Amino acid sequence: MFRLHKSNRPAKSGERIDFKFSQFKALQVPKGWDKLFVSIVNVETGKTIAKSGKSLVRNGTCQWTDTLSESIWVTQEDSSTELEDCLFKFVVSMGSARSGILGETTLNMTGYMSSSAVVPFSIPLKKCNHGTVLQVCCLSISEDESKDPISLKEDQESGDMDIKSDESDSTQTRSSSKELISASLEEEPESRGTSFSASGSQHSFDTSEGSEEGEKISLRNNLSSDNGDNSIGKPESTSSQNNVPQVRYQVVKTSESNNSSNNSEITSSGNSSVNNQQELATATFGISASSKSFLEAAETTIEELRAESKMWERNSQKLMLDSDVLRKEVSDLSKKQAYLETELSAACSERDGLRDEVEQLKLMSEKSMVKPTTLEESTFQDKGVTHIQMELEGEIKYQKESNTNLALQLKRSQESNIELVTVLQELEETIEKQKLEIENLSSLRSKFNDMENSIQVNIEENKKSVLQLQQLQESEKNLQAKVQLLEQALEEDNQSLSDIQTDYEVKLSAKDDEIVSLEAKLSESHNEKYSADAELRREIEDLKGKLEELERDCTELTDENLDLLFKLKEIKTNSAGERASLVLSSSELLENSSSRSEVSDPESEVHNLEEKLKKKVSREIENHYDVQIQQLEIIKTELQVKVTGLTEELSQKVYEIERFEAKMLSKEEKIKYLQHCESESQAKVASLQEENILLEGNMKIVSREIDIAYQALE
Repeated sequence: MFRLHKSNRPAKSGERIDFKFSQFKALQVPKGWDKLFVSIVNVETGKTIAKSGKSLVRNGTCQWTDTLSESIWVTQEDSSTELEDCLFKFVVSMGSARSGILGETTLNMTGYMSSSAVVPFSIPLKKCNHGTVLQVCCLSISEDESKDPISLKEDQESGDMDIKSDESDSTQTRSSSKELISASLEEEPESRGTSFSASGSQHSFDTSEGSEEGEKISLRNNLSSDNGDNSIGKPESTSSQNNVPQVRYQVVKTSESNNSSNNSEITSSGNSSVNNQQELATATFGISASSKSFLEAAETTIEELRAESKMWERNSQKLMLDSDVLRKEVSDLSKKQAYLETELSAACSERDGLRDEVEQLKLMSEKSMVKPTTLEESTFQDKGVTHIQMELEGEIKYQKESNTNLALQLKRSQESNIELVTVLQELEETIEKQKLEIENLSSLRSKFNDMENSIQVNIEENKKSVLQLQQLQESEKNLQAKVQLLEQALEEDNQSLSDIQTDYEVKLSAKDDEIVSLEAKLSESHNEKYSADAELRREIEDLKGKLEELERDCTELTDENLDLLFKLKEIKTNSAGERASLVLSSSELLENSSSRSEVSDPESEVHNLEEKLKKKVSREIENHYDVQIQQLEIIKTELQVKVTGLTEELSQKVYEIERFEAKMLSKEEKIKYLQHCESESQAKVASLQEENILLEGNMKIVSREIDIAYQALE
């Protein structure tokens, strides 16, 4: 409950009219506006009168349960004449910045001052391009009506029934799987309402923490109100306590029994690990639901703390302004004091000068009395001295009076300075206290923000862990199905391999028999060839022996020729007397040459005979070999055809065997991979269980810290 009284209350007797605004509801709220609040602004002063708490937007609608009020004083003279316009501006916004304002509307309440019933309004918001409409119920109460709270409650209950009938149409469209649990939360004005009231003497703020804390805040703010600042007054308890509407919330909660029964129907009898994982998932869902409710409570406390911190900041700013003004006044007074001190010093110096002059005149008068020259001179001097003495006495009196006045002014300025110094010290103490309180509030705010962030992170991690568990369960099911299919395929492949191996062994035995028979035939053909060629080989060996003998003779002859050549060289070196010996040697050479020619002729014949024999033998051998080669080639082609067929069959069988082996290896690898995945999934499940245990411990710690914070705030 927020309340504000106008500070300029008239001195004449009049009537007070209270305007109560309740049942705020915004329709057709666009997306992107999550939390909104309504603030009422007085158009004349431009100040915000009251402000509601933040409310969540759901399905394009936002509803506030706060009741805001404003009091206006109307004098008897003003009631006889025409009333001025009483304009209120309703601003719907998400924050204090201009970009956070959704829209605003203005209402003229002059025509509704005399109405005693609840007046509903449905006004489209200005400066809003989304067609958002604000619904408000207004009730004007005079002082006479405020004494009778029964009629007021009836009007408010009728307005509540209208809103409940509108809400019942929307709740009927919800799904049947969720249970609707209605929890009535009656908010008392002393504990939940935050009221602001204004008069010319003091501030009083009643926050959501309770009336005791509001009294403490009002006592702390008395200093700033006593120093001449525009202040806010006390609330009237009679009108604020009796006009708080009862608010009911409907909480939607999913039934955990249906989820557990469905999970029990789905799970198989052999997989106990899957059951444990599903139970863990349901537990994480329950934790997330409780954490959401805990988050909402934490958000409300944080918003209340933010409002309180803003109020403290405003008070500190006002106190800082007051302290600046007082400092300026102190500086002015110190300047005046310095100026007065300078004037005092000047007056004292003048007084001393006048005293010196008086003493000189006294000396002059004494001298004149001791040495009188003539009566005329003495009378003239006496008259001048008396006149000067009178003037000096008058000036001395004036200086004394001015000195007394200046002394009084100094005393007053010193007393005022002392008072200002004490006030400044008190203000500085209060400012330091408020700074400490603001620092404590900021630390609490940072703690709450950290707690919110940690809770959100934990919720997101829980959601991710639940999704991972579901994915792992699905992957395990798919892997089990794949493993079964692979096992069936392995059994079929093993049977086909055994059949192929038996067929292959039978065919190999038949081919081995054929190869043995062919080898026997080849050995027989080789034996026949060797018997025919034995005679030819003997003849060839004989011829080779003869050729070797002829070669030996040729070598001997070549050696002799070389000896003769050496001898000729020696003869050429000798003298001419030995020419006869040369003739003899030439004759010997001729004989040798003739003998060589004789020898060379049989060698050529032998060579020709050998060539003829070789040609004959080669022809016979070639003919014989050609026939045998043709036969062998025919056999070879037949064998090659058979061997190619067998090799093709072997290659096919080997390829099939390799393919089956590759399949077996791939299936073994898949089985190993599946086993590895199962081990990883089990490890993940264990880690998730540990994380859930840690999260539960953190949630308990956070709840304890929040309880401690609540106790500290209370």
